[in-house]
Parts: sequence; C-alpha cells; structure tokens
Amino acid sequence: VDDHTLYENRMRVARLGREIEVEPASAVFAALCRLCGDVLQPVREALGPVFVTSGYRPEWLNTVIGGSQRSQHCQGQAGDMVVSGVEPYDVCAFIAASHLPFDQLIHEFGQWTHVSVAAPGAEPRRQVLTAYKAGGKTVYAAGLRRIEDLSPPPTPPHSVERGEQPPSEPEETAMESKPFWKSKTLQGVAMMALAALAPQLGLGIDESVAAEIVNQIVIAVAAVWAAYGRVKASVGIGR
Repeated sequence: VDDHTLYENRMRVARLGREIEVEPASAVFAALCRLCGDVLQPVREALGPVFVTSGYRPEWLNTVIGGSQRSQHCQGQAGDMVVSGVEPYDVCAFIAASHLPFDQLIHEFGQWTHVSVAAPGAEPRRQVLTAYKAGGKTVYAAGLRRIEDLSPPPTPPHSVERGEQPPSEPEETAMESKPFWKSKTLQGVAMMALAALAPQLGLGIDESVAAEIVNQIVIAVAAVWAAYGRVKASVGIGR
C-alpha cells in the first residue's frame, strides 16, 4: 500500500529463532492492508516517516510478550508506531482530530502511538485512551492526555484492555497485577525455551506438548503458593 509494504510490517524475532509469516490471501493480510491504507499511509503523508515497532502478532508471539488474548494485534488490525521527529502526543492529536477511520487510538506512556482499525463490517469506535504507569500498574485514562498531567488515580473499580469497549463514564482505570509465576510472558518464554531445547535433549515434544508441560508446572506452583499462604496465615509470618 503505497510506501507501506508487507515487508515493512514483518519482524524477525531473532532471540526466539522464529519469523512472522502472513499469507497473502488471509484475513490478517487484508487487515494489515486496511491498517496501512486507511491510517498509516495518511499519517506518513502528513507527518513524515512512520516506523511500526509492533504490528501483527501471531498467537505464539503474543503469548511470549504477555499480550491480551483479545489484542487487535493478533488479527493484524493494530500497530504501534513512532513518527520521526514528531512527539507521540502530537501524532495522537493529529489522528484524533482527523477523519481517519481508526477504531482505537492509545497514547502509550508518552513513547509511542497504538492505533487500530475495526473488524470487517464493524463501525470504527474512534476510542481514544492514554496509557501510563501508576503504582507499578498500567493505567488507561479516557481521552488524549499528556503523561506529565496524569496522577495516580484512587483504587479503580475495573480495568480497560486493548480492544475492549471503554467505560461509559470517562475515568481512569488500572490493571490488576499478578504473581510472577502467572505472568504470560514468563510462561511463554518457558514454553518456547522447552520446545527449543527438546531436540537437543532428545525429547520428542512439540510446542503444544511444551505448553501443556508449562501449564502443569504453573498449576503445581499455584498449589504450593496457596499452601504457603495458608501456612503463613496460620503462624503469622510477616506480621
């Protein structure tokens, strides 16, 4: 699509030895073409060179990085980008004020712009959010905001994730933190490492088997963690 090619939106994950492949006749390919043609190319023509830092994510990659299972990246409908010489806030401001058919626009941490297009046949929501860190959590505030103007909110009643409908009232929300052993990133890395090392260790397992092994390990760790919690409560550890 003009300056944006599939090549520009492919990424080799060298550390995992995997490459992202997109079939030309697939729904993902069609979504990437709409994302490039409807949003990225107009931004490029108006503001300058666009660098996509995260585009389509196949399921295995989304698992490794701990992405939401509902992420529009997994459908090829979303991209994270920076524009050479333009602040991310200004990029977001341009898109928000334009007539471009974006579905979701997020000013992320003052460092990059997340933008997506709607699923085929769906009406673009033109949802605008600002993501920032507060108390070790990622917080999504409704609307376009400068990061320095945001302060940690009170205990939020719910969370907003990429690809989800925002609350009807403009309010700031936070995502709950999880114990480290529940981290999707940790589980994904463990799964990939196990699958990669299996041939060298003479183990006949593939990624699906590796994933199940990792899942069983997580269940076992969860049981130990729960038992520790009961013992801690009964003897007063940490009081």
